[in-house]
Amino acid sequence: MKKALVIGATGLVGKNVVYQLLNNQDYSKVVLLLRNELIISDPKLEQHVIDFEKMSDYADLFKVDEVYCCIGTTIKKAETKEAFEKVDHYYCFMAATIARANGVTHFLMVSTLGANKYSNIFYNRVKGEAEDDVDKLSFLCTSIFRPSLLTGTRSEFRFSEWLGIMIMKPFSLFLKGKLKKYALVSGEDVAKAMVKSATLYRAGKHIYEGDKITNLLNL
Repeated sequence: MKKALVIGATGLVGKNVVYQLLNNQDYSKVVLLLRNELIISDPKLEQHVIDFEKMSDYADLFKVDEVYCCIGTTIKKAETKEAFEKVDHYYCFMAATIARANGVTHFLMVSTLGANKYSNIFYNRVKGEAEDDVDKLSFLCTSIFRPSLLTGTRSEFRFSEWLGIMIMKPFSLFLKGKLKKYALVSGEDVAKAMVKSATLYRAGKHIYEGDKITNLLNL
């Protein structure tokens, strides 16, 4: 029986990851690190409301088989680029560093389509830098998920994301070949794909973009 730790469990993907893990018989314990407790009750669930600035104080909780890093914010919510970078890059890297020190063999993280540390787009650059720093830690298995626009019910309304979904929705079904990775994908499907990749456990670094995320669900 495995143990997993989830960071960013209140977000669209993170919350669905929690549901998938709780319903998976391969897992005996699911540990959450979050700012606000989820209204979920399950014998396998262990919630810890923490100050992410002091994540290292909770290093003992990282004694698990897998860490799912689904943490993320928006510049609007963070209010400054520096605050955004702290959440999407620094907290992710801190979690990975603690996980590596505790012998975690599989680190799974949610990034974004277009992530690139050399990008001129701030959001994509920060995500790319986070990916690069995690990769340097050399986990036995690193799984990076780069979805396009995510569909699903969020706890907060994001106008720009909603607008993008409304624009992309009519075209998603017609995206084929190399363009298929730009199609809309649900937060639930991303979560299912993440747990599926943990079940398959392929050593090395793996990047799953839109089409590869959906392909995982069929394995």
